Amino acid sequence: MEDSGGTASGVVLFELLDAARWFYEVTGEGTSRFDIGASDLEAVNRSLRRLSLQLWPRPVTPAERDAVLRPVLWFLESAAGEGLELTKDGYLKPAMVSRTLEELGWIDEFTGKGNREVNTPEVLDLRLHLLKWKLLRKRNGRLLLGSMGKLGLAEPDTLWDYLVQTIGAPQHDAVKLMTRLAAHWLVQGSEPSYVLRDEVIIRALEASGFVTRSGDPIPAEWVRDIDRTVRQSLGCLQLTVPGERFRLLEREPSDGGLKFLLQVQALLGDR
Repeated sequence: MEDSGGTASGVVLFELLDAARWFYEVTGEGTSRFDIGASDLEAVNRSLRRLSLQLWPRPVTPAERDAVLRPVLWFLESAAGEGLELTKDGYLKPAMVSRTLEELGWIDEFTGKGNREVNTPEVLDLRLHLLKWKLLRKRNGRLLLGSMGKLGLAEPDTLWDYLVQTIGAPQHDAVKLMTRLAAHWLVQGSEPSYVLRDEVIIRALEASGFVTRSGDPIPAEWVRDIDRTVRQSLGCLQLTVPGERFRLLEREPSDGGLKFLLQVQALLGDR
């Protein structure tokens, strides 16, 4: 409502522009409690902090690095030496699943008995990604450190750079585009509402030249799969301040998380 002539005139302008509909489409919320004169000092300060890191980049500190890499480092440390014994079906042992939930502070996010990977997708995703990224390997029913895992555990700075490259340069172009969107939303502290999310991603894909072989519109199921792929990769790191992990893109990035995302953006050509 900048330059609208004050709060009273702002209300009139709000009605003329049908801003209530726009507000609902963007936020998914009604305007009955919308206060046109309200301000949020904490939100302003958070935005300024994000902006300062973008305008005046600073090197990541060891503490910030270790906080961002904590889920990965925890797994690598646990698999060092003789490795981790797997079940006959190739899953982590229940005791290790429980330890992981407790150590990483994820235990409150699950209902029921959280000692099986099939019931704890966060733990399962983390293990599968570390295998995919060749930080871990399977051998004779055990989960062992891969060569990059050994190097990363000994040299966390190298592990940081490796994960920036791995997450920031996916092989599939659609996943790369989704990574750009997710990084942008996290860095800017905003994302499309659930109502508009699929549509925004579809439009971004179409604007970049993605089409289906049949010429039909891009299915929402494809979009959700791509979105989920990127969310799961980013979810292997602690990019945000502690909170509900399933609401990753709704939470405030830590300074270390912002620095990681800014490096990803630089790799993608957005910096």
